[in-house]
Amino acid sequence: STGGPAALFLRDIRTHACQWFNILRSPDSNADPAQHFHFDMGWFRSCR
Repeated sequence: STGGPAALFLRDIRTHACQWFNILRSPDSNADPAQHFHFDMGWFRSCR
């Protein structure tokens, strides 16, 4: 897997968090959340 164990761990967090939050931006979604996640309970769904 690309990025080693840490990258796999962060992708796993993203995958599982999308089950609980409607909007999620992860470090690999774009340049803005490069060091953190964004979680939201907004009205539409978008998990990246």
